[in-house]
Order: sequence, then structure tokens, then C-alpha cells
Amino acid sequence: MLDVVVCCQLRRWWETSNGVDDKFTEGICIFLPDGTRIDNFPERHMANCIQKHQDTDEWFKKVVRMYKNMRNRMIEEGVLAAGVAPSYFLEGVLWNVPNDKFGESFDASFVNAHNWIIQADSEKLLTASEMHWLVRNGQHTSWPVANFNAFLSAVAEYWKAWGD
Repeated sequence: MLDVVVCCQLRRWWETSNGVDDKFTEGICIFLPDGTRIDNFPERHMANCIQKHQDTDEWFKKVVRMYKNMRNRMIEEGVLAAGVAPSYFLEGVLWNVPNDKFGESFDASFVNAHNWIIQADSEKLLTASEMHWLVRNGQHTSWPVANFNAFLSAVAEYWKAWGD
């Protein structure tokens, strides 16, 4: 069975655009049953993640996979509720981590990324597409603050228990 999502092409024009030039970012939008429009920029998200992977000497995707595997295991063990940490948001938060936090080793990359994230101002984090705030309440394109904090707390506790 295939899932099909009906969407429309979208252009988000830059402030410096005159409306007829090519100063825009292409994306898609979908409409919820209540008419709410959700804008998404999947090609930009993917291109930025590929660039991040290259800029981290191919460590970005490895660290994302570590976080996703940990999330999946925490869900299986009942430590974290399903739906609290979607892959899109995990990629987004790790995309914000400075490149120099990746690459020493798997353990160091994981810890360096986590330590940077918990010290970062979550209100300044962007999605990997750079088109939305990553952590905000009441926005379909953002990670709710409570879920973001619940995930970070669960990761810290799980890592600590795993290391003991």
C-alpha cells in the first residue's frame, strides 16, 4: 500500500525580491482537513543535510542514525513515548550542531552533540531547511517545546544508565 500526499508547489519570496525576479525558495504545501496550510521545503532540507554530512567529514548521517536508533530503542523499552521525537526534528536539531562537534569518535560525537544541544538557546534553532524555527509551540512545522525537552531528558538518562 502506498501513501499519497497531495501537495502544491510553493514559492517563498525573499524580502529583497521585487516579485518577478528569481529571489525565492521553492517548496511544497499541503492542506489539512481544517484548511490549515503547512509549508515544507524537502529539497532544501535534503541539500542542507547532504552539505552538513560533507562538512563533517561524513559524520553527520552517522550521528543522526545513532540518535534515531537510541530513540527507537527508548520507545521499544517504554522510556520515551512514540511521536515525541520524529526523525525530521532529530535531523534538524543535529543539523544545528557546529561541525567541529562531529568526528572524533562515535561516543565523542554523540556526547559533544548532546552537550551542545542542551546548552544551546532552543529558540534560535532552525529546521534543516532553514525555513522554520525548530522548537516552537503551536506550529505544525516545529517541535513542541515539551517534546523537545522530554527527548533531551530521556537521552541524558538513557545514556547515563547505558554507560553504568
